[in-house]
Amino acid sequence: MTSSPAETSPFRHEETDRDAAPQYVLPLVVHIEKAAPPARTDALETAARAVLT
Repeated sequence: MTSSPAETSPFRHEETDRDAAPQYVLPLVVHIEKAAPPARTDALETAARAVLT
């Protein structure tokens, strides 16, 4: 027995209670200097602080 691609796809979607809840989006725009980019950890910590603020 073979499965269809839709059954084996990791991207299939099943409705959950969470889908019925209001959805919020927080656009985050970041300007990163090419000459002196921050370390990955510094960039992630700064983004996290922006979201929490």
